[in-house]
Amino acid sequence: MIRLDTLRLQVPTDTIKNIDFGKFTEDTKKDNETQEVIKRIEKIKDKYKPIGLSEFTFNENYFTLTMSAKVLKKSYYELITKNTIEEVFNNVNQSKALELDINTAIDRAEVLRCDVTNNLKVSKSVDSYLKLLYNYKLNRNYLVSKYHQHGGSVIFKRDVKTYKERMIFYNKEFEILRDKQLIKFFTSKEFRQFENDLRCEQNITSFKNIREQFKIGTHNLKDVLNSTAKPNLRVYDRITDKKLEALLLFEEYDNKKIRFQDIVKMEGMKGIIKKFNYNEKLIREFIRHYYKGQPSHWNKKFSNMIRKLQSERETNKKEIASIQEIRRLLEVA
Repeated sequence: MIRLDTLRLQVPTDTIKNIDFGKFTEDTKKDNETQEVIKRIEKIKDKYKPIGLSEFTFNENYFTLTMSAKVLKKSYYELITKNTIEEVFNNVNQSKALELDINTAIDRAEVLRCDVTNNLKVSKSVDSYLKLLYNYKLNRNYLVSKYHQHGGSVIFKRDVKTYKERMIFYNKEFEILRDKQLIKFFTSKEFRQFENDLRCEQNITSFKNIREQFKIGTHNLKDVLNSTAKPNLRVYDRITDKKLEALLLFEEYDNKKIRFQDIVKMEGMKGIIKKFNYNEKLIREFIRHYYKGQPSHWNKKFSNMIRKLQSERETNKKEIASIQEIRRLLEVA
């Protein structure tokens, strides 16, 4: 199911049933030469904005509504979906600044931009997944940033000709703890739904990208919410299309003072060990056959490397499983 957090809509003004102009301020734009008013916009005053509503402006033809799923209050975890969209507009109406014809507004609303969002309930600490995802900084198609404050986040950016692709993973539980306005809507028991919650968000900011990501022919709100596409899975697959084992090789030697020839020597030893399937007895026979000096030096080196590889192999298996876990969660989201 499509779930949205931040959402910017354009809706025909004739879907407004009633309005209290005293709760709006008028903003005008004038022609520099004639001083004639060429654009008049009404903006809702901050004190009348319900939680989650960051913008409500209108002119004679359309109103623009920018909000986050926080407008849902206790239902925030569910995000904006085809099942919660009526509740979203009901809560906007509770501002008392205006009354919308909810069904008509939903039918005629067009999406200007949105953040398609998934709450991924992971099996280990969120931080371990963030550290792992950051390894994909070596995917040269993306600019990858990591931030440690407020529970941590990893951001992937890619410039496409017609839009900028941006996906972020972060610890939602920490963000909620910092939001003093939102957290008051949850009891301690209700707050537990955010535990081990790896939040995945993608910013979709153009009409073309809306149509492509949701696989629809319009940017109508109902078409977006009823889409069966999986936009975040699509981008995640593009981010993680590089083999993690290869990326971890970069990570292993990154920021270490080591000569390239020594890296080649160590990776050559690893290759020999893998060819012999970690059989130390066969490796020692191989050393005796080809090395004319005392084999004890190389026996010890290979023995230590086998122990190191066995440990790494278990770690790599777990890390690959975690990357696959995120993918499975996005697939069923």
